[in-house]
Amino acid sequence: MNHNHIPPCVQHPGDWCDPNRRAFTRRQCLSACPNLVQCSQSALRNAPSYGMWAGVWINGDFRAKKGLLVSRAQAAAEPGDCEPVPPPATPPPPRLMPARRIRVGKLLTAAPPAAVAAQITARASGNCEIMAPACTYGQGAIFSRRRRAAQGPLTSPADALAACPNCIDLIEHTDIPTALDLGYLVDPRACTSATAVLWRQHRWVYLDTRGRIRDTAAPAAAQTAS
Repeated sequence: MNHNHIPPCVQHPGDWCDPNRRAFTRRQCLSACPNLVQCSQSALRNAPSYGMWAGVWINGDFRAKKGLLVSRAQAAAEPGDCEPVPPPATPPPPRLMPARRIRVGKLLTAAPPAAVAAQITARASGNCEIMAPACTYGQGAIFSRRRRAAQGPLTSPADALAACPNCIDLIEHTDIPTALDLGYLVDPRACTSATAVLWRQHRWVYLDTRGRIRDTAAPAAAQTAS
């Protein structure tokens, strides 16, 4: 049997329900699956409550992550680092966060030092680095991936992301585990330049200390999971 065209989740389905294998299964979804678009569409139809679907880990929070599945289907259908993915013709309904989940809340958007801000703006080409549904694509502000103001001013472009107002609002209304999983926030114990982020909704990258990005096959969970 030729396994080259069999989705990895069909070959090893147990891995796609194992939270300890999230880094591995997400990597397989995004780099090796021939049916990424179909999987996204299936998840949107069936609203699963658990498991890895098209590179999106769902754990009772389908409503919060529905927008990521929409973006995944669009990004997979039309790949390209700098090509904006237009929002759906009909905007998705507001995401209702379960009461038991704590939202990110207000992000820190105080202007970083001029040199750091310039590196981030150059990395983003003046565009949003999130590009979730309803993104306006332009850079509206720079937000810190670390939420604690006591840590002092940003000293590295890896510490922050450029985003439009709509994407900032989306992240502020996302639950904290999801934001950490996607690399928009970074655990205080972790190094920002060694914690991957889902850049523009379709590409896992590391943000280095010189304002550059480098691809990685492994998502953030691989760097921070214990």
